[in-house]
Amino acid sequence: MARNFYEENQDWKSAVELAVNEGKRTESLSWFTQLKGYIDEGRTKSFPPDYFIESLLLLKRLSMAHFEQLLSSLWKRNDDEKEFLLWVKSLNSLFQQIEYDEDEIWYETQDLFQEVFLSLIKGKYLIKEVEKLIPDLLKNWAMIADPPHAALANGAILAWNDYFPTTLEQAVVEHAESYISGEVLAVKNFDESFNLLTEILQWAKNEAIEIDSSLHLEGEPLTVENEDILRRLQAHPEAERSEKLLQLIGSILNNMLSKKKEQEKQLIQNIQWNTDVLSKLRAGIHQIDDWKDGKNNLIKKSFQARKEEIRDSIQSGIPEILKSCSDLISEDSDFKKLSVEINDEMNLRVELYLREKVMPQFQLKFQDWLQEVEQELKESQYFIHELTEGLNQLLEENKLQMECDFQVLNDWKRDMERMTTFVTYEKENIFLRFTPSQFLIKSAGRLLGSIPQNKGFLASQYKKLIENEDFSDAVQLITKKFLQQLELFERTLERDMMLFFENPVSEAKQAVAEMEKEKAQYQKELDELKSHPERFYDPIVLFQIRQRQLEWLDIGSVGQFVKDDKIL
Repeated sequence: MARNFYEENQDWKSAVELAVNEGKRTESLSWFTQLKGYIDEGRTKSFPPDYFIESLLLLKRLSMAHFEQLLSSLWKRNDDEKEFLLWVKSLNSLFQQIEYDEDEIWYETQDLFQEVFLSLIKGKYLIKEVEKLIPDLLKNWAMIADPPHAALANGAILAWNDYFPTTLEQAVVEHAESYISGEVLAVKNFDESFNLLTEILQWAKNEAIEIDSSLHLEGEPLTVENEDILRRLQAHPEAERSEKLLQLIGSILNNMLSKKKEQEKQLIQNIQWNTDVLSKLRAGIHQIDDWKDGKNNLIKKSFQARKEEIRDSIQSGIPEILKSCSDLISEDSDFKKLSVEINDEMNLRVELYLREKVMPQFQLKFQDWLQEVEQELKESQYFIHELTEGLNQLLEENKLQMECDFQVLNDWKRDMERMTTFVTYEKENIFLRFTPSQFLIKSAGRLLGSIPQNKGFLASQYKKLIENEDFSDAVQLITKKFLQQLELFERTLERDMMLFFENPVSEAKQAVAEMEKEKAQYQKELDELKSHPERFYDPIVLFQIRQRQLEWLDIGSVGQFVKDDKIL
C-alpha cells in the first residue's frame, strides 16, 4: 500500500527508500527487483552512489544473478553522471567488503570492470582524478576475472605499474607478472587495439590536434585513416597484425606529443608575428592620418589664399567704382530723384565689375586650385597604394584593398562649376543708407533742388560727398555675399578629405581589429596550454597505459618487454 501511494504521488525518494529498507528487512528478492526497476527508470539520481552498498552486499549473499543485475543497472545510471568518479570509489569500497568464492563466475561484473577501466583512461579524466581509484579497481577486477578477462586485468595492472610503480601492492604486480608469463593468452588483441586507435583519433579530432597524414611503420607508410589501416594490415600475417597496429598507435601518440610541442612553438611564433604586424598596421594608420592632415592643411591653405585674393580684388575695386559714380552728377540733375538714380547706377556698375572682372579671376584661380587638388589627391592615392603593397606583403596575402574616394573630387568640380558659371547679385542700398552726411545732402536736394541758382552748389556737394564717402560697410556686405558660397564650400573641405581617406583608414582599422582578435585567441590557447598542461599530457599518458596493457598481452613474456618510451 505504501509503495502504491508513493508511486501514485510520484514521491520517488520515499519509494526508493521503502524498497531499500524493505529489501534489507525482509531479504525478499521482489523488493530488490522493484529497486532495480526504479534505478532503470532513473528514479534514483538524487541518491549518492554509496547509498546502495549495503543493499548490494546483502543481495550478493542472497542471489549472485540479482546482485550482478542490480550492479549493472547502477553502472548504467552513473555512466554519464558527474558523480561517476564517486561511484567508482563506492564500487571499490563494495568489492573490498565482499567475500569471494572461487567457484563463483562473475558474468556481467567482469565486463563492468573492464568498461569502468576503459572509461577512466579514454582521455576524459585527468590523472589526479583517477590515480587513487584505478589501483583498487584493477586489483578487484583481477580478483573476479575469468581467463579471458584476467589477461586484460593483469595486463592493465602491469601497464599501470610501469607508469605508477608505487601505487600497487607488490604482491598484486607479481601475481600479474606470473599470470601473463605463464598463460597462453586467448585475447582478441587486434580488436582491442583497433578500438584504442579509434578512440585516440576521435580524441585528437575533438582536441583539434593534427596528426601527420602519413606515418611510417618499418619503412611502410600508413595513412591515419581507419579504412586504410585495416586494408594495409591485411598484407600482414594474423599473428603480426596486432603488433603492427600497436606500433602504429605508439607512433601516433609520439607524433601527437611532438605536434603539441610544435603547437606551443607555433603559438608563440604566431603571437610574435601578430604583434609585429599590428605594430606595422598601427604605424600605417598613423602615417595615413599624418598624410591626411598634411594634405588637408595644404589644400585648405591653397583654397583660403585664392579666396583672399578674390576678397582683395573686390574690396580694392568696388570703392573706386562707387566713387566714379560722381560723374553722373551735373547741374541738370533732378536732385529730388538723384539719390535713387545714383544708388541704381552704383549697383549696376558693381554687378558689371563682379561679372566682367572678378568672375574671370574667380574661374581661373579655382580651376587652377582644382588642378592642384587633383594632383595632391592622386599623389595621396599613390602613397596609399605603396603603403597597401607593403602591408599586404607583411600580411602575406592581398588582404587590404585601400582605395581612396575620388568622388570627392568630382563633387568639388561640380560645385566649382556651379559657383563660377554666373553671378547672383542682389541690389544693395549703397547710397540710400541713413548716414548724417547723406541725410543732409539728400534733404538739401529736396528743399533747394527746384531753385536754379542752388543747383551748382548742390551738384558740387553731391560730387564731394560721393568722392569722400566711406563705403566700407557696403563693400563688406557685397564681399560677404559674393564669397558666401566659397565660405560654405570651405567649411566642408575637412569633412570631404576625411571621406576621401575613409576607406583606407577603415580597411586598416578592420585589419587591426581582426589581428587583435586573432592574437588574443592565440594567447588564450597558449595560456591554457601553459597553465593546464595536464589537460593534454594526462590523456596521452592514459592512452599509453592502455597501449602498454595491450602490448603486455601481445608479448606474453615479462622479459621481452622494454620500458623505454614513457613520457613521465
